[in-house]
Amino acid sequence: MTCYSGFGSLADFGQRPVWIGDFDASGRADVLFYFVGDQNWWLGRPPAPTGPLAWSLAGNTVGFGQIWDGRPFWIGNFSRADRAQVLFYYPGDDNWWLGSHDGNQLQWSFAGNTAGFGHIWDGRPFYVGNFGRPDRAEMLFYYPGDGNWWLGSHDGNQLRWSFSGNTGRPCSQSIRVHFKSLIPISNAVRTFMDTQFLAMEDLFSQSGIATYRGTTEDLSADPALQALVALDVGACTLGNPTQEQNTLFQNRNNAGANDLVVYVVQTLVGGAGNFVGCATHPAGQPGAAVVQANARWLLAHEIGHVLDLRHVAAAPATNSDFLMWPNTGWTNVPPDVSSPEATTMLNSGLSVNC
Repeated sequence: MTCYSGFGSLADFGQRPVWIGDFDASGRADVLFYFVGDQNWWLGRPPAPTGPLAWSLAGNTVGFGQIWDGRPFWIGNFSRADRAQVLFYYPGDDNWWLGSHDGNQLQWSFAGNTAGFGHIWDGRPFYVGNFGRPDRAEMLFYYPGDGNWWLGSHDGNQLRWSFSGNTGRPCSQSIRVHFKSLIPISNAVRTFMDTQFLAMEDLFSQSGIATYRGTTEDLSADPALQALVALDVGACTLGNPTQEQNTLFQNRNNAGANDLVVYVVQTLVGGAGNFVGCATHPAGQPGAAVVQANARWLLAHEIGHVLDLRHVAAAPATNSDFLMWPNTGWTNVPPDVSSPEATTMLNSGLSVNC
């Protein structure tokens, strides 16, 4: 191997991380390193058939700022099967970026955002492997706080995350929640469902309730349900569903008797008020309807109703700290769940033993 004094000492791994992989799709392993001093990336191609490594500038990421700051990097065939790629997560904004070598340089593309999971670089483990498909490397991580596993698979545009199981968490009771959407499940709808579920999961776990995610179903192509996209909820009083709610809540594919089903609709039409969620449901068909509101604990609030919680009083004003405040104007978020409220949910006929 030829010495390149211009690179300095490559033994300073704290200053220039080094990765091995077939980055240029040559069928042979290459050497890739990043130098913190100038944010340059260099690729060393193996000799053909003999000789020194051939080094070439593989790009510069000064536009990202100083990326060797403790953020994690992973190597794998994430979006294409013919070459290794570089994937990193930035804790500052929860964005993911994927670098793929095009024969000349690394080309970087946005690979998603995981703000809905909270700050994920908190010591939880990550693993790379062909977990769900043989042609692509995927990301798998475990969250010690709730015992959940999540799998990220690149769909050609960005990483898509799916719930991959739970290996245990301290809990007394559990519930299972399914999503069914009357509007096409776009990236925005999926993000809304993920964010709402994770906020509820974290909040309820503090009361000893494990929240498991069931299936997600797109009902937008069902012509019989298209008229329910603007769902009539009447006065939204528990025990008094409208005819439209009766019709909608019959759609419980894959849901068990005690499972809760959340229907995502365009709007909720009522006799009074500007509803963004309604937990009124027919007997024996527990669930709620919500719209894509910018209220992080909306789902938790509505599921709280399904689990027998009622609104807290509008006075004193400090009650706005609680999840069951009559509107989404919570203060001191995340909202609180009182001990009596936690007991009510644990004793609900819809929660089951962990």
